[in-house]
Amino acid sequence: MKLRYTLAALAELDEVLGNIALQSPRGAKRIQARLHAVINLLLEHPLSGGATDESRCAGSS
Repeated sequence: MKLRYTLAALAELDEVLGNIALQSPRGAKRIQARLHAVINLLLEHPLSGGATDESRCAGSS
């Protein structure tokens, strides 16, 4: 399985984690670690996730 992020998604994730880090740097690191863990799980076991609408992913890179 291949994972692709849009530039907008990466920018939004960076912004969200940055905002969380302003209040709780440790909390932001925990959230980031959890996101990575879930993403890695989905990459290893792609059928464990829910289906998406393919048209929403058409412009992703």
